[in-house]
Amino acid sequence: TMTVGLPRNCTKADRHLQRGFIMRISPKISGIILCLLVIFSSPVQAAGNIQYYSPSQSFGEIIRQEGDKLYLSKEWYGSRFEINPVNVKSGLPMKPPEREEYQKALEETVFPLEKLGTYKVYFLNYRLNQYPAALALSLRDDSVVVFGSYYPIGAAKVHYLAVHELGHQVDFKLMDQASWQRYLELRGLSDIQKYNNSSPVYENRPQEIFAEDFRLLFGGETARKTPHLNRELPDPGKVTGLKEFFWQLAAKETAGQ
Repeated sequence: TMTVGLPRNCTKADRHLQRGFIMRISPKISGIILCLLVIFSSPVQAAGNIQYYSPSQSFGEIIRQEGDKLYLSKEWYGSRFEINPVNVKSGLPMKPPEREEYQKALEETVFPLEKLGTYKVYFLNYRLNQYPAALALSLRDDSVVVFGSYYPIGAAKVHYLAVHELGHQVDFKLMDQASWQRYLELRGLSDIQKYNNSSPVYENRPQEIFAEDFRLLFGGETARKTPHLNRELPDPGKVTGLKEFFWQLAAKETAGQ
């Protein structure tokens, strides 16, 4: 997915969300979508307290209908998002990444996932209306929403996505202000004019750099195939003390339990 910078006058939610080229879609919600049968069953429970929700389960859990529109019920930095109800294009149904491949990516991660508590992965066969190029959305309630695609997503991209989003969960769960200060120093991100989470340059946002560092330091072989989002920074594996910093985060959480 090609990303573009966000304008400086965008909303706070806009600044945090990865954007791509926006398709102009004028959806009409059909009776089939409005009367969608949701199959309720238990999510798949996996190692490390990770729970996987199928598209039908996710629809029932995190999608709300308001009038003739569908919304993601979870808030994200104080904002809610409309769901594009169109999930069939030229006869092709929209599908999220395969759960088995996504789960494999997380299981290959060399990090104590149990330190992150219960982590919920919601697969949807829909996309956000405002940001159709967004492949996933990590939330501060220990969950991630993984959106659908009209075409199969290869293993390398699935592993990239899964471990990158898990990096955001590590941030949300284990980082605090003091940890962020230490991380910024280690990573050479002290120039807040350049490196800040409101930057129109997506790859200069510390939260995204952090998630990428986690992916390359702790992801499996397939997750590490894609280079770091920020090509200007040193390889995280060559930054003295960076990997130890992540291990200390897990140890600190253990001590506090």
